[in-house]
Amino acid sequence: MPDKKSEIKGVILDLWNTLIYDLPNIETKRRESRISKLHSVISLAGHVITRKNISFAYDGVSSILSRRARSHRGMTIKEQIQIINEIIRIKVDSSVIAKQIDAYNKANIIHKSPEVPGARRLIERLSRRYRLGLISNTERSSGETISQAYPDLLRRITVTYFSDARGFRKPHKNVFLTVANELKLEPGECVMIGDSESKDCRGAEAVGMKAILFVNPITGASSDFMPQVTSLLDIPSTINVL
Repeated sequence: MPDKKSEIKGVILDLWNTLIYDLPNIETKRRESRISKLHSVISLAGHVITRKNISFAYDGVSSILSRRARSHRGMTIKEQIQIINEIIRIKVDSSVIAKQIDAYNKANIIHKSPEVPGARRLIERLSRRYRLGLISNTERSSGETISQAYPDLLRRITVTYFSDARGFRKPHKNVFLTVANELKLEPGECVMIGDSESKDCRGAEAVGMKAILFVNPITGASSDFMPQVTSLLDIPSTINVL
């Protein structure tokens, strides 16, 4: 029988509140930026609409995102834009939709989230020994834009799974199995690192992966799941004893 320490060949990381902070005040700024830029694009396209109307439509998308999340389904930014256009009752061609998508996505580049302390150092250390994957439930942010916003942080990660582009959200089993397959590993050869017991840890365990809960220093402990760490830099040594 091989030693258990040698069985882990891949590490899969969560994004929000594991590698970068998901701070409400920054998302508020993104919301304001998206609404303002959407208003500009729509106005330039010849439609008379108020920012209040766009704000109402933007917030209306939230309930749809929540319903989709309950069934572990993602939604693309294009779908969100189309819903907004339907709510405010405008019809635009594909070129205007493309400009709306670009305006929507730019908020994540203009208003970037800070990295969790130790995130870059962790990825660098892990990349020397393991194949690295990333799984993120994306809602108002597209995976493509996230990759553009944090290139230095994510450049050593070889497989990325963003729910807006892939369709399923954590903890759906297809998410974890897809990443393991693309890493060319069996689920049992992978460990998932994330700040959510249900979405990250239990979801991974359900397909045969190991898991480590990261207790984010800002959000605090909310689970007695074990093993858990309070510093990203404790993850390599924790993997060694799985």
